[in-house]
Amino acid sequence: MKAKSAIIASVCLLLSFGVVSGQDFSLFLDHVDGLLSADTLQPDVPVTFYLRFSTPGAPNEAIIDGASNGFRVYSPDGAGWLPLTWEYIISEWPNTTFWNYSMEINSFNVTGSGADTVAFAGVAQLIYESGAPPGFSSVVYSITTQVSIADSGKTLCLDSCWYPPENSWIWSADTGLTFAVYPAWDGPHCFTIGKGCCKGIRGNANGDEEEKINISDITYLVGFLFGIPTGPPPPCWEEGNANGDPDGKVNVSDVSYLLAYMFGTPSGPAPPSCY
Repeated sequence: MKAKSAIIASVCLLLSFGVVSGQDFSLFLDHVDGLLSADTLQPDVPVTFYLRFSTPGAPNEAIIDGASNGFRVYSPDGAGWLPLTWEYIISEWPNTTFWNYSMEINSFNVTGSGADTVAFAGVAQLIYESGAPPGFSSVVYSITTQVSIADSGKTLCLDSCWYPPENSWIWSADTGLTFAVYPAWDGPHCFTIGKGCCKGIRGNANGDEEEKINISDITYLVGFLFGIPTGPPPPCWEEGNANGDPDGKVNVSDVSYLLAYMFGTPSGPAPPSCY
C-alpha cells in the first residue's frame, strides 16, 4: 500500500503550459461568474473562477492517486481585490470517493494585495479504489474574490503556481506502475476591471434594453422590495440604486426618488449619472 503526499513550501513560481487537449491530463479554467464580457470583470460583485479537473480515457488512461495544484491571483498594474475564498464544487471530492487518504488546502498571503495564493492537494490509497478515474472531467474547485470600480481599467490575473523543490504542478498516475504526470494549464488568464453595468444615468431598474426610466422601473423595484413572493433583484444593482446613495443600497428611498422624478409637482431631480 502506497500513499503519495504533497510537497509544501513557501515560494510561488508562475508556470505556462501548452494548449489543453481533450486527451491531456489537465486542470483549466472552465468559466467565470462576474463578467461584463469575455475579458472584463464587473466591479463590486463577487467574481468566481471555476476550475475543471480532467483525466484522459484510452489510450492514455490512468487513475490519478495524487494531485497538487496551486493558483495565484495578482495584478500587474496595482489593482486591489478582496482576499480569496474557495470551495469544493462537488461534495465527494475531499472524501473517500476520490481522496481517501488526504485532501488539503493551503493558502499564503491571502490579503488582497501583491499576490494571493491557494493550493489544493489530494492523496488516495488505491487499495480502497479511490483517486480520480480515467476519463474523469468535472469542475471541482472555485476561487472567489471581488474587485472595486475604483480600479476600473486595471488588470486582475489568475495563473498557476506551485512550490519548490518541484517548481511545477505534479500528479501521480497509476496504471499498475506509478509514474509522474505534469498536467496542462491554459493560463494565465487576465481580465480588465470594467466600469460596472450602469449606463448613462441610474434608474433603469428593470434593465430594459432601451435604457428608459419609466413607471415599469418603479413597479419592478416595488416587486423586488415588497412583493409576495419577492420579485427578482435589479439585473444591474447600480441601476437599481436610483438615487445614487454612496452605500449602494437598493431600498424604498429609490422608489420615492423615481416617483418624485416622474410624477412630482414640480418634478424631482433626475437620477444621477453612473460615475
